Amino acid sequence: MKTFLNLIPAVSRDTTLSLSLAAFSFIIYLSNFRTIGSGDTVPASLLPIILLTEGSIYFDSYGQHYEKNGNPAYFFHHTRGRTVSSYPLATGFLATPIYTIPVLGWKIIHKPTIEEWISFARIMEKAAAAALTSISIIVFFYTCRSLNCQRVTAIWLSAAFAFGSEAWSTSSQGLWMHSPGISFMLLSTFLALRHERASSLRSALLLGLCCGVAVAVRLNNILFVGPLLCWILWKRHRHFIPILISTAIVVIPLVAYNRSCYGTFTGAYGVDFTTPFLLGLEGSLFSPARGLFIYFPLTIFAITGFVNAFRKPHTAHRTIYLVFFLFIGASIASVSKWAMWWGGFSYGPRLLAEVQPFLLLSSVPTCKTLFEQRQPKLGMLAFFLLFAWSTSTQVLGAYVPSDWNWTPKSVDEAPGRVWDWGDNPMSRSVHVIEIFLASHLPGANPSPSQLRREIPHPSEQPS
Repeated sequence: MKTFLNLIPAVSRDTTLSLSLAAFSFIIYLSNFRTIGSGDTVPASLLPIILLTEGSIYFDSYGQHYEKNGNPAYFFHHTRGRTVSSYPLATGFLATPIYTIPVLGWKIIHKPTIEEWISFARIMEKAAAAALTSISIIVFFYTCRSLNCQRVTAIWLSAAFAFGSEAWSTSSQGLWMHSPGISFMLLSTFLALRHERASSLRSALLLGLCCGVAVAVRLNNILFVGPLLCWILWKRHRHFIPILISTAIVVIPLVAYNRSCYGTFTGAYGVDFTTPFLLGLEGSLFSPARGLFIYFPLTIFAITGFVNAFRKPHTAHRTIYLVFFLFIGASIASVSKWAMWWGGFSYGPRLLAEVQPFLLLSSVPTCKTLFEQRQPKLGMLAFFLLFAWSTSTQVLGAYVPSDWNWTPKSVDEAPGRVWDWGDNPMSRSVHVIEIFLASHLPGANPSPSQLRREIPHPSEQPS
C-alpha cells in the first residue's frame, strides 16, 4: 500500500488516494452505459451545445423541436418571444468545458441536426455528470482531512459518499443540479475551515465565489451558504466584507436574470409549501420509495456524530457542526413542506441528495473513534453493514432502473404509492433481476409479459 501511495514522489499521499478513488468512481459511474436523467436535466444537457454552437443561452430552436414532436417541454419557459430554461443555468455552464472538444469536433466533422444534437447531449450529459460527481469526491476527501480526520477515516467516508449516497444513482447519471451544488458547498466548507486557521484576501475572495456559485446552481443551497457565512463572521470576521462582495458578484446577476426572464427573484421555481409537515417528514425519512433512512441508513452515524460534537468541548472545529446541523434540519423541513416532496420521477431521496455528504461529515466525531481508535468493534461492524446496504440500494438504482415512477400510475398523480412496501423502486428492480435470471437459467421459459421492457428516457415520460 505504501508503495502505491508513493508511485509519484512529487504527489502527496492525500492526492494519490483522492484521485484514485475519484478515477475509480468515474469508471463505476459510467459502467452501466446509460444516462438516467429526466426532463429536469434536459436544459443543462443542451446548454453547453447551444453556447458552443450558437453563442447563446436561448433554447428557441430546441423548444420548437420538442413542441413539433409533441414531447412535454415543461423544462422550457417562454418569455418575451424567447425560450429559456425553467431551471438555473449554472449547471450547464459548469459542464461546458467537458463538452467543448467533443461538441466542436462533431460540429466540424458532421454538422448535426437538432435531433442529433439532442441524442448527443444525452451521451455527454452522462460523461459530464460522472466527471462532476467524481470531482466532488476529491473535495469531500479534503474536507474530511480539514476536519482533522486521518486518512483511513477520510477514505472510508469518501467511499460511503461515492457509492452509498445519491451521488451514484442520481448525481453521476444525469446533469441534475445536485452534483455541482454539492461540489461548491463542500469546497466552501473546505475553504472556510482554512480561512478560520489563516485568512487572506485571496482565499476570502475565492471562498465568496464558491458560496455564490453554490447558490447560483440551486437556490435551495442558500440554506447552507447562509449559516456558513454567519459562522465565518463569528469565527473570523477579518476579510468578511470581501467574502460578501465576491458572493454578491455571482448572486446579483442571477437575481437580475430571474427577475428579467421569470418576473420573480426565485426564477421559475414556485413557492408551494402546502404539504402537511408531518406527512412530508414521515415520507421523506421513512417511506420505502423516498425514505432517507431506508436508502441512506448511515444517517444514524450523523446523529451520534452531532451528540459527540456538541457534548465534547475538545472536538476539532466543533462549531462547524452547528452549520451542518442547521443546514440538514432546514433542508429536511423545506422538503417535507414542499408540494412535491417525493421529487417527481427519480430514485430514492433525490431532494435530499445535498444533505447526504453533510450527514457523513457530521459523523466524523463518531467515525474518528471507530477507524482511528478502532473501538467499539460493534460500531465498525454496524458502519460496514449500513454501508453495504446503502451501496446495494445505489446498485439497484444505477444498474437496474425500473418503470416504477410511471407504472401502473404516475407517482405524481398517486403519491401514496411511495408507501407501498410490496411495490417500490427497490423491489421493482429486484423483480427485474429475478426475471432476467429466470430467463437465462437452463430450461427457463418466461412468458413475454415477464420479460423486461426497454425503459425509455425519462424526458420522454409524462411529468
